[in-house]
Amino acid sequence: MTGTLGVRVARVAIVVAVFAVWEILSRTGIINPRLLPSASDTLAALGELLQRASVRNDLAVTASEVLTAFVLAVPVGALIGFAIAENRYFAEVTKPLLFFAFSIPKSIFLPMFILVFGVGFSQKVGFGFFSTIFIVIMSTTTAVESVKVEHLTVARSYGATPLQTAFRVYLPSMLRCCWKHCGFP
Repeated sequence: MTGTLGVRVARVAIVVAVFAVWEILSRTGIINPRLLPSASDTLAALGELLQRASVRNDLAVTASEVLTAFVLAVPVGALIGFAIAENRYFAEVTKPLLFFAFSIPKSIFLPMFILVFGVGFSQKVGFGFFSTIFIVIMSTTTAVESVKVEHLTVARSYGATPLQTAFRVYLPSMLRCCWKHCGFP
């Protein structure tokens, strides 16, 4: 079994195997059920929690915070990543700093965000933005650098403006690259 179907079946099989091992370890007592309740008990408790209106409201608030941070971080990070990939001098100056910042666990900055913004919507969105923007910058830079030079040469030789080049050459090539890295065929 090869191809896309084989990969999907293998992914599902791995998830099923993890849940089966989890259930077996807890039910047989190899792992204390108080430390790791069985998968079936955990899923049942999750179902009960999702019945509560307060939990659903809290999930909606969290989803709005995550979505707001994502909506803000993606365009800003994409523009910065595009600028880094397109300008050699800017890339030489900022890439080492970005690699350094990317390697630092973002959670160490959480107390600073709490001190600056307090505990609330702005703190969570700000921290989500901060956590996401580095990933978007690095991904965009890699995607822009993966665009074939021949495609850019053809676009420029036909007189494409920078905006046309961005939307008709870079964007389709980058989407293909990002789509592939997300695991889609």
